[in-house]
Amino acid sequence: MRRQVQARLTRRLVQAHYADAISLTMLKREQNRILAELDQMTRRIDAHHGEYAAG
Repeated sequence: MRRQVQARLTRRLVQAHYADAISLTMLKREQNRILAELDQMTRRIDAHHGEYAAG
């Protein structure tokens, strides 16, 4: 669910940039933030999967 929210946010940011509503710098900053959150989610899922598989 959270990944879907991040994907929608990314699309909205790109659209805002295309409409000249946000700068390229802001777009990159927000994309980096989103990627970091997605990476953190993936690590959590992997950790829980490892715990589940080992249990």
